[in-house]
Amino acid sequence: MKIRRIGIFGGSFNPIHTGHCVIADGFIEQCSLDVCYLIPTYHSPLKSAAPSISPFHRLEMCRIIARTHPKLKVWDGEIRRKGKSFTIDTIHWFNKNFEHIELFLLIGQDQANLFRQWKDYQEILRQVRLCVVRRGDEDLTLPDFNEVGGHHVPRVVSTPRIDVSSTAIREAVLNKQSVRYHIHDKVLRYIRRHTLYTNPVC
Repeated sequence: MKIRRIGIFGGSFNPIHTGHCVIADGFIEQCSLDVCYLIPTYHSPLKSAAPSISPFHRLEMCRIIARTHPKLKVWDGEIRRKGKSFTIDTIHWFNKNFEHIELFLLIGQDQANLFRQWKDYQEILRQVRLCVVRRGDEDLTLPDFNEVGGHHVPRVVSTPRIDVSSTAIREAVLNKQSVRYHIHDKVLRYIRRHTLYTNPVC
Protein backbone atom coordinates (compact mmCIF):
# COMPACT_ATOMS: atom_id res chain seq x y z
CA MET A 1 0.00 0.00 0.00
CA LYS A 2 1.46 3.32 -1.10
CA ILE A 3 1.83 5.88 1.67
CA ARG A 4 0.36 9.22 0.62
CA ARG A 5 2.53 12.18 1.56
CA ILE A 6 0.36 15.10 2.67
CA GLY A 7 1.62 18.58 3.48
CA ILE A 8 -0.06 20.98 5.91
CA PHE A 9 0.62 24.68 5.38
CA GLY A 10 -1.44 26.83 7.73
CA GLY A 11 -1.61 30.56 8.28
CA SER A 12 -3.82 33.60 8.38
CA PHE A 13 -3.29 34.18 4.62
CA ASN A 14 -4.53 37.72 5.08
CA PRO A 15 -4.14 37.89 2.11
CA ILE A 16 -2.27 34.99 0.53
CA HIS A 17 0.59 36.38 -1.58
CA THR A 18 3.47 35.47 -3.88
CA GLY A 19 5.74 34.54 -1.00
CA HIS A 20 3.23 31.98 0.27
CA CYS A 21 2.94 30.51 -3.24
CA VAL A 22 6.71 30.13 -3.64
CA ILE A 23 6.97 28.50 -0.21
CA ALA A 24 4.13 26.07 -0.98
CA ASP A 25 5.74 25.10 -4.28
CA GLY A 26 9.11 24.48 -2.58
CA PHE A 27 7.40 22.46 0.16
CA ILE A 28 5.70 20.23 -2.42
CA GLU A 29 8.86 19.67 -4.44
CA GLN A 30 11.43 19.20 -1.68
CA CYS A 31 9.26 16.91 0.45
CA SER A 32 7.93 14.97 -2.56
CA LEU A 33 4.37 15.66 -1.47
CA ASP A 34 1.40 14.12 -3.21
CA VAL A 35 -0.72 17.05 -2.07
CA CYS A 36 -0.32 20.18 0.05
CA TYR A 37 -3.28 21.65 1.91
CA LEU A 38 -3.48 25.38 2.47
CA ILE A 39 -5.26 25.78 5.80
CA PRO A 40 -6.41 29.30 6.69
CA THR A 41 -6.79 29.68 10.44
CA TYR A 42 -9.90 31.05 12.07
CA HIS A 43 -7.91 32.58 14.95
CA SER A 44 -4.29 31.78 15.66
CA PRO A 45 -3.87 30.98 19.40
CA LEU A 46 -0.61 32.97 19.61
CA LYS A 47 -2.13 36.15 18.15
CA SER A 48 -4.08 38.57 20.30
CA ALA A 49 -6.82 39.22 17.75
CA ALA A 50 -8.29 37.45 14.76
CA PRO A 51 -8.08 39.12 11.31
CA SER A 52 -10.90 41.62 10.99
CA ILE A 53 -12.03 40.63 7.49
CA SER A 54 -14.32 37.66 7.12
CA PRO A 55 -12.47 34.35 7.33
CA PHE A 56 -14.45 33.25 4.30
CA HIS A 57 -12.71 35.91 2.20
CA ARG A 58 -9.34 34.54 3.28
CA LEU A 59 -10.57 31.04 2.48
CA GLU A 60 -11.76 32.03 -0.99
CA MET A 61 -8.44 33.72 -1.80
CA CYS A 62 -6.67 30.48 -0.87
CA ARG A 63 -9.03 28.58 -3.16
CA ILE A 64 -8.13 30.93 -6.00
CA ILE A 65 -4.45 30.07 -5.53
CA ALA A 66 -5.12 26.33 -5.14
CA ARG A 67 -6.65 26.29 -8.61
CA THR A 68 -3.28 27.40 -10.05
CA HIS A 69 -1.31 24.32 -8.88
CA PRO A 70 -2.24 20.66 -9.44
CA LYS A 71 -0.99 19.59 -6.01
CA LEU A 72 -2.51 22.40 -3.97
CA LYS A 73 -5.81 22.01 -2.13
CA VAL A 74 -7.58 23.98 0.57
CA TRP A 75 -9.01 22.61 3.82
CA ASP A 76 -11.62 24.79 5.50
CA GLY A 77 -11.92 22.82 8.73
CA GLU A 78 -10.35 25.39 11.03
CA ILE A 79 -12.66 28.11 9.75
CA ARG A 80 -15.72 25.87 10.03
CA ARG A 81 -14.64 24.85 13.53
CA LYS A 82 -14.29 28.52 14.57
CA GLY A 83 -12.63 29.50 17.83
CA LYS A 84 -8.89 29.19 18.28
CA SER A 85 -7.21 27.08 15.62
CA PHE A 86 -5.08 24.39 17.24
CA THR A 87 -2.87 22.43 14.87
CA ILE A 88 -3.17 19.24 16.89
CA ASP A 89 -6.94 19.20 16.19
CA THR A 90 -6.27 19.52 12.47
CA ILE A 91 -3.73 16.70 12.59
CA HIS A 92 -6.24 14.48 14.35
CA TRP A 93 -8.79 15.22 11.63
CA PHE A 94 -6.40 14.22 8.84
CA ASN A 95 -5.37 11.04 10.60
CA LYS A 96 -9.00 10.12 11.23
CA ASN A 97 -10.23 10.81 7.71
CA PHE A 98 -7.33 9.50 5.61
CA GLU A 99 -5.64 6.12 5.66
CA HIS A 100 -2.02 5.29 4.80
CA ILE A 101 -0.68 8.83 5.01
CA GLU A 102 2.45 10.58 6.21
CA LEU A 103 1.91 14.15 7.36
CA PHE A 104 4.38 17.00 6.88
CA LEU A 105 3.82 20.25 8.79
CA LEU A 106 5.46 23.43 7.46
CA ILE A 107 6.23 26.36 9.77
CA GLY A 108 8.47 29.43 9.65
CA GLN A 109 11.45 30.30 11.83
CA ASP A 110 9.34 32.56 14.05
CA GLN A 111 6.89 29.72 14.67
CA ALA A 112 9.74 27.27 15.30
CA ASN A 113 11.04 29.57 18.04
CA LEU A 114 7.65 29.43 19.76
CA PHE A 115 6.82 25.82 18.96
CA ARG A 116 7.02 24.62 22.56
CA GLN A 117 4.13 27.01 23.32
CA TRP A 118 1.86 25.20 20.88
CA LYS A 119 -0.88 23.04 22.33
CA ASP A 120 0.30 19.41 22.64
CA TYR A 121 3.47 20.17 20.70
CA GLN A 122 5.03 16.85 21.70
CA GLU A 123 2.07 14.96 20.27
CA ILE A 124 2.31 17.02 17.09
CA LEU A 125 5.93 15.95 16.70
CA ARG A 126 4.99 12.30 17.12
CA GLN A 127 2.41 12.52 14.34
CA VAL A 128 4.05 14.72 11.70
CA ARG A 129 7.39 15.41 10.11
CA LEU A 130 8.08 19.01 11.11
CA CYS A 131 9.53 21.20 8.35
CA VAL A 132 10.91 24.72 8.74
CA VAL A 133 11.16 27.07 5.78
CA ARG A 134 14.39 28.94 5.09
CA ARG A 135 13.98 31.93 2.76
CA GLY A 136 17.05 32.82 0.74
CA ASP A 137 20.29 32.78 2.73
CA GLU A 138 18.75 33.74 6.07
CA ASP A 139 20.25 32.19 9.17
CA LEU A 140 18.14 29.34 10.42
CA THR A 141 18.21 27.94 13.94
CA LEU A 142 16.55 24.54 14.13
CA PRO A 143 15.18 23.44 17.49
CA ASP A 144 16.02 19.88 18.52
CA PHE A 145 13.16 18.34 20.46
CA ASN A 146 15.14 15.72 22.35
CA GLU A 147 12.48 15.52 25.06
CA VAL A 148 10.08 13.88 22.63
CA GLY A 149 12.43 10.99 21.91
CA GLY A 150 13.47 9.66 18.53
CA HIS A 151 14.52 11.83 15.59
CA HIS A 152 12.79 15.18 15.86
CA VAL A 153 15.18 17.61 14.22
CA PRO A 154 13.01 19.53 11.74
CA ARG A 155 13.61 19.24 8.02
CA VAL A 156 14.64 22.40 6.16
CA VAL A 157 12.66 23.60 3.15
CA SER A 158 14.69 26.19 1.25
CA THR A 159 12.98 28.77 -0.95
CA PRO A 160 14.00 32.01 -2.66
CA ARG A 161 13.59 35.05 -0.47
CA ILE A 162 10.70 37.23 -1.58
CA ASP A 163 10.34 40.38 0.48
CA VAL A 164 6.59 40.69 0.53
CA SER A 165 4.25 40.46 3.49
CA SER A 166 0.53 40.39 4.07
CA THR A 167 0.87 43.43 6.35
CA ALA A 168 2.60 45.45 3.62
CA ILE A 169 -0.04 44.42 1.08
CA ARG A 170 -2.89 45.48 3.37
CA GLU A 171 -1.23 48.84 3.96
CA ALA A 172 -0.59 49.34 0.25
CA VAL A 173 -4.21 48.56 -0.64
CA LEU A 174 -5.41 50.91 2.08
CA ASN A 175 -3.20 53.69 0.70
CA LYS A 176 -4.16 52.93 -2.91
CA GLN A 177 -0.64 51.86 -3.83
CA SER A 178 0.26 49.16 -6.33
CA VAL A 179 0.56 45.55 -5.18
CA ARG A 180 1.02 44.18 -8.68
CA TYR A 181 3.26 41.07 -8.71
CA HIS A 182 3.02 40.82 -4.91
CA ILE A 183 -0.17 38.81 -5.20
CA HIS A 184 -1.82 36.81 -7.95
CA ASP A 185 -3.88 38.91 -10.37
CA LYS A 186 -7.05 36.93 -9.58
CA VAL A 187 -6.53 37.49 -5.85
CA LEU A 188 -6.09 41.20 -6.50
CA ARG A 189 -9.31 41.28 -8.52
CA TYR A 190 -11.08 39.50 -5.66
CA ILE A 191 -9.78 42.09 -3.17
CA ARG A 192 -10.95 44.94 -5.36
CA ARG A 193 -14.34 43.36 -6.10
CA HIS A 194 -15.06 42.95 -2.40
CA THR A 195 -13.33 46.21 -1.36
CA LEU A 196 -11.16 44.38 1.18
CA TYR A 197 -8.53 46.11 3.32
CA THR A 198 -10.05 49.57 2.88
CA ASN A 199 -10.50 49.84 6.66
CA PRO A 200 -7.32 50.72 8.64
CA VAL A 201 -8.09 48.08 11.32
CA CYS A 202 -7.91 45.13 8.86
